[in-house]
Parts: sequence; C-alpha cells; structure tokens
Amino acid sequence: MQSAPENSVLDKPVCPHCLGSITAQHNFCPHCNAPLTSYATSGPYEQVLSQGYAVCSGVTRPANVLVVFGMWLIFAPTLIIAIISAGGLLLVWPESMEQHAPARLVGLIVSGFWIVLAATILFKTTRNYLRRNDDRSAS
Repeated sequence: MQSAPENSVLDKPVCPHCLGSITAQHNFCPHCNAPLTSYATSGPYEQVLSQGYAVCSGVTRPANVLVVFGMWLIFAPTLIIAIISAGGLLLVWPESMEQHAPARLVGLIVSGFWIVLAATILFKTTRNYLRRNDDRSAS
C-alpha cells in the first residue's frame, strides 16, 4: 500500500463553498468571498460582509424553498409599505400642503427606490429558485 505524497492535494485547505484553494490566514474565501472563520462572522466590519454574502447567495443561489419564503417574509412587507406610501403621496396629498412639494418629491423618490429594490430582490430570488429546480430536472 502506497501512502500519499506529502504535498498532496488532500493536504491543502479548500473553501467549502467553491472548493477554491485557501490558506489558514483567510477569514473570507478569496474566490467567492464566503466567510470561513468564526472571526468572519463576529468582527464588526466582517459581520457586515458576512451578512451581505448571505443575502447575495440567498438571491443568486437559493438553496431551498425556506430561503425563498424567508426573502418573501422580509421584502414583501417592505414592497407593500413602499407602494402604500407612494400611493399616499400621489393620491392623498392635500392641496393645502403644496408648500411642502420638495418633501413630497423626496418621499416619492425614496418610495420608488424601495419599490424597485424589494421587487427586484423578490423577482430574482424566486426566478433563480425556479431555474435551479428546472436545471436539476434537466440533468
């Protein structure tokens, strides 16, 4: 029985997410930016990066229906509130408040931003989950 050489591929650490090569000094994978150590999720700045990675991977590669359901629980109320807010600013704004037109414009811009953001995240998450299931059945 032969033993594996000392510098075997099995001895080199790899990222559990993308299987890229890493070193012990990495807190995040240099290839896919996945958090690798406990420090990557507990440091103040690093925690923001880890949460960003989690949201990004949830949108682009939802693993199961619970991820999609969670995204809908987070962003559907945001979308509904933004639509109601924009509708209120457009339809119910009293004529006596016309001196506050700049505030109305800012409110419409902010509501529009949240509508676009929440709708895009919900659409992409759902689409990518459905495509993932289609890709599995095709192979």
